[in-house]
Amino acid sequence: MAGYSRGEISSTEAEKGAETFVAFDELYLNLQTVSIFKRGVILSELRIEKPYVKIVRNEDLTYNFSDLVQSKEPEPELATKSEPLKFSLNNISISNGKVSFSDLPKHTEHSVSDINAALPLISNLPYYVDTYVTPSFEAKLNGRPVALKGQTKPFMDTLETTFDVNIKNMDIPYYLEYVPVKMDYKILSAYLDVNSTISYSQIKDRQPLVSLKGNIVLKDIDIADKKNNRLVKLPAFDITVADSDLLMSKIHFAKILLNAPELNVIRDSSDRINFLQRQNPL
Repeated sequence: MAGYSRGEISSTEAEKGAETFVAFDELYLNLQTVSIFKRGVILSELRIEKPYVKIVRNEDLTYNFSDLVQSKEPEPELATKSEPLKFSLNNISISNGKVSFSDLPKHTEHSVSDINAALPLISNLPYYVDTYVTPSFEAKLNGRPVALKGQTKPFMDTLETTFDVNIKNMDIPYYLEYVPVKMDYKILSAYLDVNSTISYSQIKDRQPLVSLKGNIVLKDIDIADKKNNRLVKLPAFDITVADSDLLMSKIHFAKILLNAPELNVIRDSSDRINFLQRQNPL
């Protein structure tokens, strides 16, 4: 059962009028009839042509989608909890996508264009199709080409594909500035190094495997509260991940190393501990 659609979602802030938030030229879904018997949603193919996302950070540091992520009052728990929806989304592909980001406070524009990506599956339901796409990603970040290149072992039964992910000195506070959720603390300094391998294996009669292994290092970490009182200072937080199954959420750590951590724990006259207090938002 296959189908096509076209769509657009607009933001409708009164002072700006309607503007495109999310749009796409074509959405192709191939729904499998076996979904009925598996009691879940199974798509053998999900294809999106020319998706477009427009993100705007306003002068008051809100976003054009802030109303979508605002916290709501928790609903009362029902007597019986329903099971989460089961799904298997296979052969996901995105072609010629674009994300446009307007940072009004900094008067800058960012864009991720020419996005082409392929993902074999996202699933919480074991299901195997005859063929899977090879994982891939390529795009232009502010005009600069970015790509994840992998290697496939075509003569193995698993058709294993591997990607090397290497990141050096990523400035975390710079990117956290764009997170649309207010935090109860400030990350004054933190850098990320990643030297890892992600692999994907197609195993006959079994659910495909997406595994991760490698080294992740957070360094020069300096965290303070809203009043600039230091909470944590950590020269390095070194994690080595052994073979882990991402689809099954099974993460195995071979090493966790904290290098000379400093914690500033304060209990005030009311017996309140600074780490347990909720700070006033900015």
